[in-house]
Amino acid sequence: MIRRSPIAVTLALLVAGCSASPEEAVIDLLAELPYVEHHAESRRIDLGDPASRAALGSGWSWDERSGEMSFVWSDGARSELDLFLLAPKPIELSFRCFAAPDPLENRKQTMRIGVNGIEVDSVTVDPRPTVHRVTLPAAALRTGSNRLQFDYAWTAAPASSDARSQRRLAVGWDWLSVATGSAPSPGPVVNRAAGTLSLPAGSRTDVFVELPADARLELDELHGQDGATQVEVSLAVGSEEPRLLRSSSGERRLRLEFGPSAAGTPVRLSFAVSGDSGAVLVAPRIVARRDGASLPPPLPTTAIADRHSVVLYVIDTLRADRLGVYGGGPSLSPRIDAFAADGVIIENAIAASSWTKPTVASLLTGLGPLTHGVHHRDHRLRAEIATLPELLAAAGYATAGFAGNPYFQPDSGLRQGFDRFELGPDRDGALQRRALEWLGSLPPETPFFLYLHTVEPHAPYDPPQAERRAFAGGVEQPVGSTEQIRALARGEQPRTPEVEDGLRRLYDAEVAYADRRFGEFLDGLDGLGLGESTTIVLTADHGEEVFEHQVVGHGWNLFDPVLSVPLILRPPAGRGNVRRIGEPTHQIDLVPTLLELAGVRSPVAVEGRSLAGRLLGQVEPLPEVPSISYMDYAGRRGVSVVLGDWKLVYPLTSNFLPRSELYDRGSDPGETVDRSSDRPVLAGYLRTVARKALAAASDVEAPTETLSAEAEAALEALGYLN
Repeated sequence: MIRRSPIAVTLALLVAGCSASPEEAVIDLLAELPYVEHHAESRRIDLGDPASRAALGSGWSWDERSGEMSFVWSDGARSELDLFLLAPKPIELSFRCFAAPDPLENRKQTMRIGVNGIEVDSVTVDPRPTVHRVTLPAAALRTGSNRLQFDYAWTAAPASSDARSQRRLAVGWDWLSVATGSAPSPGPVVNRAAGTLSLPAGSRTDVFVELPADARLELDELHGQDGATQVEVSLAVGSEEPRLLRSSSGERRLRLEFGPSAAGTPVRLSFAVSGDSGAVLVAPRIVARRDGASLPPPLPTTAIADRHSVVLYVIDTLRADRLGVYGGGPSLSPRIDAFAADGVIIENAIAASSWTKPTVASLLTGLGPLTHGVHHRDHRLRAEIATLPELLAAAGYATAGFAGNPYFQPDSGLRQGFDRFELGPDRDGALQRRALEWLGSLPPETPFFLYLHTVEPHAPYDPPQAERRAFAGGVEQPVGSTEQIRALARGEQPRTPEVEDGLRRLYDAEVAYADRRFGEFLDGLDGLGLGESTTIVLTADHGEEVFEHQVVGHGWNLFDPVLSVPLILRPPAGRGNVRRIGEPTHQIDLVPTLLELAGVRSPVAVEGRSLAGRLLGQVEPLPEVPSISYMDYAGRRGVSVVLGDWKLVYPLTSNFLPRSELYDRGSDPGETVDRSSDRPVLAGYLRTVARKALAAASDVEAPTETLSAEAEAALEALGYLN
């Protein structure tokens, strides 16, 4: 089962009224309007208004308000802001700002102003809100995005600073205005009935697509609304400079070839309109031969012939990089590492979200959170969505689940399809023992599906004494307690090197404990004679951050410490000969994979793709498709898109991230350097993928469950209900 790229799917859409032949596939640019990026030259940026965040780079704090004024503090020694221009020209920049209080009471706040790395002016900032004006010379500017830099003489922690924020303030910003000489510009407008796209003057509209082979741009007509209007059509491929395809004030039956270098890679197709009036494009479309736009063929069926049993063992909150087979310390995970030596290691498995409920719903359905709709603590998986245990039960499997996480309460919907499900304490191997007892009670030769979900290493970090002595000796309570972690998150307790080190060591001790319990479960499985005849999957619902991005825990963001999870599959003895799969895979790939390995055909559609062929020796690489993760937790919303080594993190609320960020996970596994500015085409393409995924999200509201008093108490003990 192949998961289609949301961009590739648009190739199947034919434009009504266009003159495309039956041999041609078309991307309708009118249909792309909801996903384009529109840039206007003239702007007034009201800092403190969430709408201004799109222009802000690094070095800004959160939005604030004082009386009638909304504003943003600078945070750190430099703040950066993006300025868009159709062409370099002298720019008058005006802004209203004020200096932060100086704790030393004798320093003037001076601010150096630069653009694209060139210093152009400096001003002295008064503690009272004051308007300043400077001129940006044309020689320092460039077409497209320009980066403004504001460097401050000194910074100071505010009197109300807390351990969570640790802000370093210099200047508060009220507004910034850029005068370019052109009138304010609205956005583009589509007239579906007329088949036209109207573009305003003083603007550039960018369309990000992946082009098929032999693609070209076609327009029935292009015309400016007066004789002075010019439309420049340009194409940017990868990190190359944009290539001008045509500059025109009017034309009929326009055909522009993109060339072979653009095929099969994300591009930015831009329409820049200069002059005093706008322009109109009639029936704009991208055309290619249908064979050049064909979708990849499905992978061959490679099911294991005999119906065999499946164990899905989920370790809550286990990040991949703590395991020896994923580059972590081998002493933490000897049993998992030994298990992996006989299995297949998925090196780049990506979680559907950064907390338990949506990820488990994805693990059990093969659907992403945007489709199954389980986003909030009280959301319930809809009964009409088929789950893996339901599909296997219909094929004659005995099914059971054992979980220690309170999100599996009876009304959660996560128990669908299980003949038996037990929610109970996960301590001293109780879950594993009950699961093994159930397996031992089954009639011989009965195929089964067992789901086992352990809680450790979820907070609170309180490992047994054996692991505490071995990996966290000397670290004593309250370090690692729910109360301490909550206080750190609220800024009520200072973050110190000793606290950080203690939390990391306690987390490692919890990982070692989880490894020991997994090993004991494998021993029990072998004791029942089931180890070699069963497909065993080890994974996690999500990972954990220990201050990598200034937070501890999960559900805060979509960076790799919470999304990069272990995924190790061991087919029945002698069935596989592949040891590692390096391509990015997603949690939603697990359901179609296990169904295919079991020889069970799914009667319902899933979004994931089967990895069965690769597991059993197929050498062809998996088709490259975007892996999309989504988080909606406690008012913080965002989406991430992974494509190859690249990852875009895209905020949907201002408290998630100030703006989208692009990372090269291959060279920067810590996700510390935003590459959006030097890979703008790729960043824009992945933003388009994110927007299309959000637009395609299920509009069916998930039903809610009533959390029992016991579930609420258990979730609070795990740190969730705050």
